Amino acid sequence: MQYRDCSKCKFKCSVKITAQQAGDIFATYYQLGSYEKQRNFICQHVEQTKAKRCTTNRKENSNTYFLTTDGKKERVCKAFFLGILHVSKKTVEYSLKKKEHGVFVGRDNRGKNPSINRTPEGDRHFIREHIQSFPTVSSHYTRKDSNRQYLSSNLSVQKMHQLYEKECQRKGKKTCKINVYRDTFCNEFNLAFHKPKKDQCSTCTIYYEKKQRGEITNEDEEQFQEHQTKKEKSREEKRLDKERAKTDRSFTAVTFDLEAVLPTPCSMVGDLFIKDVCQHTTCHSIHLGIVKAHAICGTRRMEEGVQVTLDRAY
Repeated sequence: MQYRDCSKCKFKCSVKITAQQAGDIFATYYQLGSYEKQRNFICQHVEQTKAKRCTTNRKENSNTYFLTTDGKKERVCKAFFLGILHVSKKTVEYSLKKKEHGVFVGRDNRGKNPSINRTPEGDRHFIREHIQSFPTVSSHYTRKDSNRQYLSSNLSVQKMHQLYEKECQRKGKKTCKINVYRDTFCNEFNLAFHKPKKDQCSTCTIYYEKKQRGEITNEDEEQFQEHQTKKEKSREEKRLDKERAKTDRSFTAVTFDLEAVLPTPCSMVGDLFIKDVCQHTTCHSIHLGIVKAHAICGTRRMEEGVQVTLDRAY
């Protein structure tokens, strides 16, 4: 609502209608809810009369504006009327154009027509199929409740779209622009290109490399499934021990976190990732809900650090 000072206009609008009364009128108008009721409100508060003077412009009618307060219609100027209802000049003109016998008879056609720029569902479906055609892998060390899948680090949305264009040309299909492809990729899939920000398991890495080359045997598949089962069991055992350490004074759960290093040759496989030079070794002790961290700085290799006897390792 835009309440303007009309004390100097010939209708003295702001004298007849206070700011509080204007707020009540504004609330009443928008509490009507439906499009038709609001347009009918305008028709009931704007009166059209034949123009008294014939001029060269196209104006045929003159409009008189009113607002109702305390059960009485008060005449106001056009600017005051539009400001209180927070509507445009075109809204009033359209309402009066669709007025018959003092009642608005028009219909709300907003959103009824399909967008001319809307991508056909068939084209969207082909984009989805193309994205799903790329092999994905899940993370081994990231959160177990994460559903994100990872594509090859050699790919990008732009590269995938280029391959999509070639596929469309091969099949004689219409090509969608990259913004449509990117929108589908980002909003309908939980995919990423970067590798998980943690070291990778050597067993999983070997398995996925063989799978990409089509060299997976039944024995490899059995070993991989057994490996996955051990991973889940290890996570569950760790969770149970952490919970026990919070309540049992005679039991302590300890976890070790080794910082990432940059081995040469560079590899993200777990064995090389951890076994090389470690600048920091951090020990977290979980006992009765208290987490303590002790840093051992300057250690050159793992075997030169502090030796700890563990009841169970993860």
